[in-house]
Amino acid sequence: MSLSEGLEAQYVEVPCSRSVSGSQFTQGVQDFPFSVGVPNVWCPKKSYFKIEMSLYDNSGNDIPLTPAAMTAFADNAAGNLYDNVYFRGGEQDISSLTQYCAQASALKVRLGRTLPWLKSMGAGVAVNEASFMKRMLAVSQYPGGSTAAIPNASAPTALQSSMTNIGAYDNREIYKPVISAAYAAGNITIAAASGEVKEVTAGNARFQSGMPQGSNPTGGPVIPGDLLVVNGIAYEIVANASQDESKCYVSPAPLADVTTTANWFIVRSDTIRANQSFNKVFALWQPPIGIFDYNEELGSGAFRITLNPNSQYDKNAVETKNTNYATSSPYRLVINDVRFYAYIEKKSLPDCSRDLFLNELSIQTKPFSSQLQFTVPPSTHSISVFVQDSRSGSSPLIPPSMFKVLDNGDLYLKNIQINYASITKPSTNWESKYECSATNNAGALTRSSTLELQQRYHDTYEESGLEVELSGMESLTDWLRRGPFYHFTFARDVNNKSTEVQLQLTYNGPSATSGSNLVITGTPTPAIAGGTYPAGAYPGGGETVSACRVFLVAHYRNTVQVVTANGLIVSVAQRQV
Repeated sequence: MSLSEGLEAQYVEVPCSRSVSGSQFTQGVQDFPFSVGVPNVWCPKKSYFKIEMSLYDNSGNDIPLTPAAMTAFADNAAGNLYDNVYFRGGEQDISSLTQYCAQASALKVRLGRTLPWLKSMGAGVAVNEASFMKRMLAVSQYPGGSTAAIPNASAPTALQSSMTNIGAYDNREIYKPVISAAYAAGNITIAAASGEVKEVTAGNARFQSGMPQGSNPTGGPVIPGDLLVVNGIAYEIVANASQDESKCYVSPAPLADVTTTANWFIVRSDTIRANQSFNKVFALWQPPIGIFDYNEELGSGAFRITLNPNSQYDKNAVETKNTNYATSSPYRLVINDVRFYAYIEKKSLPDCSRDLFLNELSIQTKPFSSQLQFTVPPSTHSISVFVQDSRSGSSPLIPPSMFKVLDNGDLYLKNIQINYASITKPSTNWESKYECSATNNAGALTRSSTLELQQRYHDTYEESGLEVELSGMESLTDWLRRGPFYHFTFARDVNNKSTEVQLQLTYNGPSATSGSNLVITGTPTPAIAGGTYPAGAYPGGGETVSACRVFLVAHYRNTVQVVTANGLIVSVAQRQV
C-alpha cells in the first residue's frame, strides 16, 4: 500500500479545553481544538464524540432508577444536550448549525440512517431508540437486578423482582440452579396445593445461591418475577419466606401436582451481557453539520469544533412519563465527560484546490397556523416539515428529538402542501386521516379506528434519498412513535435562486366537533380534545396560545473551497451554489 492510499489509521482523542463534568457542563462553550501535521490527514465522516452520561434517581446517592420511575434517556439524547455547533479550519468557518441542534440531530438520523444501522449501531451506541419502554428498561434497574445485597440465608422479598414475567425485556438468559454433579438429573416436583417447588434429592438444588449475583455467574437466589419453565410450561416465581436452597415457590400453582422431572430451567432478564439495565453509559454522536458527512480527507492544519450546551440539557436529554416532574423530579442527569475522536491517517495529498460540497440545515419555527411563509437559503434542495409541542425543550415530558404534541394532535394531519421555487408538493392536495376508536357509556364501540398516514410515510422516504428497497429505513411504527415528519425535494434549474416558501397545513381533532387541537385557549389547566395539559402548563389564563410550533428545515448546499499546498491547508472560502 502506498502513502497516497492512507496508512496507520487511528483515532486520536481530543479532550475539551475546559472541564465539562457535572455542574460545569453548561459553564460556557465547549471547544475541542486539534491539529493534524504533515503527512497526516483527517477523515470527518469516521470521527465522532463520546459522551459519558449517567441517569440516577433523585436520592443524591448515585442510585439507578427503577422502572417505576418511568424515566429514560431521550431518543437521540446526545444531540439534545446542545444548542448549536461550529467547525472551523484555519480560523475560518467551514460548517455550522446555529440553532435547534436537538431537532437537527434527530432529523438527520431519521433521514440518513438505514434500518439495519438504527437497530444495531443506533440503538447500541447512539441512544437512538423510538420505543420509550425499551429505553426505560435499558437504563433502569429492577429491584432484584443486583442480588449482591440479598443474603443467601434470607428468602428474597416481593420487592426484589426480576420483572422477567412482564415480557418487556428483549434479551433473556436461562439458568439451572443445581450443583454441577446434578445438572442432568436435578429433579424437582411442584405441589399443586402450595406451589412449592422442591428438589427430589437432598443437596442438589441451589435455589438460594445458584443464580447470578451481580456479574458473578452464581451466588444469588431465584427471585420473584423469574420464570420457572417445567416440561415447557412457564410458572412465575413468587416471594415466600420459606424459600431456601432446596425449595422455592410459584404462583399460580399448577392444577395438578407436577411429578418428578429433570426437564426444567429458570429464565431471567439478562442484565450482565445484554444492553439493558445500565444507567451509566457512553453515547457516540456526530453533530448534525455537513462536514461530518464528508467521506474524504482534509489536509493538515489546525481545526476546532465548538459545541454550545443547552442550559436545560437535563430536561432535553431525558424523557419521563411523570407529569409531576416539576414538583418532585424522579431523576438526576449527570454528564461525566465529553471527548472528540478524530480519525487520522498518514497520507500524502497533492497540491490542489478542492471543493467540499456540504449539505447543511437551516431550521426555523413559528407558532402553528394553517398558512405560513418562510425564507430559506437560495441553495435549498429539500425541505422537511414537522410540528412539535410548545413545551418541548423545557419539559422532559416531550424531548426536542420527538416531533410530537403531548395530546397526540400531531397525528391528525389532514392536508399538507408546500410551494417553493414554483414547485408545489404534493401536486394534488390529498387528505390523510388518523382517528382512534370510541366507545359509549355502555362500553360499545361507536367509531372506527383509522390510520391513513401510510402514504405520507412512504412519500417522505421515497424523497429522502435513502436506498429504501435495499436497506430500508425506520419502520412506520417508529416513524409514528418519534412523531411524523414530511420531506420534499425540489430539483430545479441551477439559476433558480428562490428563497420564499409557502406552507399550508390542516389538522383535524379527534372528533368532528373539536376541530384542530393544535391551537387552544389557555387556562391554568386548559382542556383539549384527547386530554388536559398538566397543571401550571400555561401561566395565567384566557389568552390564546399555541399547543405546538411548526418547524421547517431547509436542506441546502454549501460549497467550501479548500486549497492545500505541501499537504497543509492554506486557505478556505465558502459559497452557496
